Amino acid sequence: MDFLSLLWSVFSSTDLKTFGLLLILLIVGYLFWVLLDEDRASLFRARFFKVVNHIIASKNIDKRYISNDLKGRLNLARKELHCGTMVLPKAVDVQWVNETEPEAIILREGEYIVRLDPSKEQAQNIVHLANIIVKKTTLSGLRHIVEKEIQEAIDINITKKLLHYTSQDDAISWFYENMIYPVVKKSPEIKKWHEKIIAIDEQMLFHTILLVELEDFSRRIAIREPRPYMCGEVEYFVNYLYKIATKKEWEDVNLSYIKAHLRVGTILVANVDKILTSGVEPYITAAQNYIKKEMHAIYVIIWQKSYLYRISNSQYRRYNKQCDNIVKLIGELDGVSKYFEVKRYKYIAPNGTQGHGRLVRFTIQSKDEINIQN
Repeated sequence: MDFLSLLWSVFSSTDLKTFGLLLILLIVGYLFWVLLDEDRASLFRARFFKVVNHIIASKNIDKRYISNDLKGRLNLARKELHCGTMVLPKAVDVQWVNETEPEAIILREGEYIVRLDPSKEQAQNIVHLANIIVKKTTLSGLRHIVEKEIQEAIDINITKKLLHYTSQDDAISWFYENMIYPVVKKSPEIKKWHEKIIAIDEQMLFHTILLVELEDFSRRIAIREPRPYMCGEVEYFVNYLYKIATKKEWEDVNLSYIKAHLRVGTILVANVDKILTSGVEPYITAAQNYIKKEMHAIYVIIWQKSYLYRISNSQYRRYNKQCDNIVKLIGELDGVSKYFEVKRYKYIAPNGTQGHGRLVRFTIQSKDEINIQN
């Protein structure tokens, strides 16, 4: 029985008065849920203004519909992609100003408004708003040390992801034609980083690892004077993830990244024979070595093997149980805590097929932090 059938059975078994009371409670609950989030409230207002605009055709009402719809969709999409801890700045409103270039006006810390030209095509304004949101919420505290080519590659790929979340086909087409292709063609260097970011994103390591670690990195260097090696740490980290993302099944790649302010260890669970033959010990040992090396974070990337189910149901269950044990046992190590898990993790296998799995981030306390607690 689906949810609607269940709901109808509850209503049909009650009298009209009780039905009305339940309906009112549902409406009040929905409105309360909407009002708890500014971006959901923006989408709710957008729907309201859209209905009103059908009744009373008005440019001002149409602008209010578009402003709320764009702001709500893009802000919600950005939050959906965000796996970090820093509070994201938010677009409070969209102002329509004739013959103006798209720009963000800071209201106060963490809030800004965006000015757009109403005479421009709607698709164009959607792209400009998405691009401004990206520049306000990405590489915060790092833009002064990150190479411009890497900045542009990261920015255009997040903008692309936001636009795909909004499902605005006209805006996506305008974006590719007028933003991605011109930016990539600017220089071979931008094209190189763009292609690396795409490869990283195809393995779903872009917003789950790269952006998360860059956010942590910016926090660690916040009070430090910028140094050339800091830029190098970002560049090398992109290359580190690119090698993991493009790893062949038979290829061994370095899974640890150790620099002054950016230290990450990756545990890739993808070899069925290894985990079924050797058990969880090699993976736990790898995690313990990362702790000794004072890594800031450990990522466990698990490739689920659905084909095993067709070969041997018992082997499939055993493989999944061992994967569960790896996550559980690493989380129980001293100084380690589970930070987040991406349960809808998708990857592209070496044979080109798409697979599903798990991606878990663990944070590691420094020795000083552990000693203070003890």
